[in-house]
Amino acid sequence: MTQQMKCRHITRRGFTIAIAGIALASARPASASRSQPIYNVSNPMPPTVRRLSLERIETSIVAAAGAQGWMTKHVSPGLLEATFRQKTHVAVVEIGFDKDKWTIVYKTSEHLNQDGNRIHPHYNAWIQKLERNINYKLSSVAP
Repeated sequence: MTQQMKCRHITRRGFTIAIAGIALASARPASASRSQPIYNVSNPMPPTVRRLSLERIETSIVAAAGAQGWMTKHVSPGLLEATFRQKTHVAVVEIGFDKDKWTIVYKTSEHLNQDGNRIHPHYNAWIQKLERNINYKLSSVAP
């Protein structure tokens, strides 16, 4: 091999190694690309709902959650625990409410790759759908 050919071979090899190094440095674990910050909800109550009893508000929230496949459990006045199951995935949230606002807060999950404040995007999609349904139900409840 001539000196010029050796230089080209070394240059190509160095270029390949450099590209591989850049690719490895920028690679993220597969689970990292499939996680998002956990979505929690805090919404004001619609003005018409503020005149309702907590029991009536709770009934509306339970109906809205049940329509989306969430199982709810009364924890205390103004607090529900809701569970959603899809195959092996489980999400558990606390739904808090009073006459001024209502919230959905992450509690626990199974098989949703929760890590600190990050979780699988399916969880956030379920919560956003639940939020829309609760907002709709609360907005349509008559005093």
